[in-house]
Amino acid sequence: MKTKFRSLFISAACVLALATAAVQNVRAGSALIPPGDLNLDCTLSFNPQSEINDWLDDYYIDAGCDVFLVTNNYVSSAISFCTNQTITVTWTATTDNCGTLTGTSHIIIHAKAAPYLEAPSGLYLACYDNLSYITGWLTNYDASDDCGIPTVTNNYVAGSLPSFCAGGEVTVIWTATDGCGNTSTSSSFITILADHEPPGIEVPGSLVLECHDNVNQITGWLNSADAWDDCTLNPIITNDYTGTLPDFCTGGTVHVNWQ
Repeated sequence: MKTKFRSLFISAACVLALATAAVQNVRAGSALIPPGDLNLDCTLSFNPQSEINDWLDDYYIDAGCDVFLVTNNYVSSAISFCTNQTITVTWTATTDNCGTLTGTSHIIIHAKAAPYLEAPSGLYLACYDNLSYITGWLTNYDASDDCGIPTVTNNYVAGSLPSFCAGGEVTVIWTATDGCGNTSTSSSFITILADHEPPGIEVPGSLVLECHDNVNQITGWLNSADAWDDCTLNPIITNDYTGTLPDFCTGGTVHVNWQ
């Protein structure tokens, strides 16, 4: 009988110890409260990892719990703003008197917008303008991006301008591309102003010849006409002189026209 009594006493003590431990592991009202969702948008000066680190430390645990270890399952990695993402983060707190507590929140990454791009206003060129203006005009766009510096290209092809004789317009399209492959386009135009102004011309005064004069001076006289033009450096001058003169015995006049 004594042996049986002793065994019963030990079993009761074990039950009491287990019951006490169970109470300690399920403390009523204990909680781990994580921070609210963290929304991240890309900006040039923004350090997302620093923001995340501060957010990970912003949890709260019931003051009545004796905490000796808090962990989370966030895996540090390079943040990409190319696509929308939601990262679920779970905190786990190990306590002496409240058991194991958990809480969950999210990092929400918002995909960046396409870069901003604005083409320059239209360029008007007359035949007397320097075509090198086009080079500067092509780089006079305005482009920006939230996360970096976009690459800007255009589809202008040198030598593709209309003739200044007929005039016309060429549309130029710029394309801005960011690091995620997002693109924006903007267009403008080069207008070639047609040359409708005729060249100027100045002809020599009348040439009077007598029979003793050398008729060869007619050649120099014909060539003394002068012409100028806004679009042509040396305009071509022609005349309608046929080389036929009146007889010096009777005299006469030959009219010569230049153009």
